[in-house]
Amino acid sequence: MRLENLSPTPFAELNAVLAELVGKLRTLLGDNLLGAYLQGSFAALRSEVREGLTQFATPWLNDPAKMDRYWLQAFFVVLYCRMLHTLETGEVASKKAGTVWARTNLDSRWHTLIERAWNQRFAPLASWSEPANGLEVAETLAFMHYATELAHDG
Repeated sequence: MRLENLSPTPFAELNAVLAELVGKLRTLLGDNLLGAYLQGSFAALRSEVREGLTQFATPWLNDPAKMDRYWLQAFFVVLYCRMLHTLETGEVASKKAGTVWARTNLDSRWHTLIERAWNQRFAPLASWSEPANGLEVAETLAFMHYATELAHDG
């Protein structure tokens, strides 16, 4: 299943509600005060995401043998796509939005890994407990390292 062929996300409705709320806050607080509040919120969110990227990666990078199941690889690739998307946009979006964004904005080296991780979500449940492929683990860990460095350099 290709990312581009998936149905619209339920987050679209939530984003519409949030946009309406921001509009009402803008009326109530004015642009300057609302802008300062939102900038502070986005800065806090981005800081938390940067910290999370490093915190989540460290145990796996220090002990790659812990990533012993196929599903873990897919989980971390999609998670890191979402976190990088949040870091860039300041919004917490769906898995689909994060992976589509990553395939559009990250180095093309990672596109195939991201596609495989996305497709794993639709694999039969029995395959999720299969042992991890060593090459796939190495590539997933390299992606986590890349994402962590990107988050701290950006």
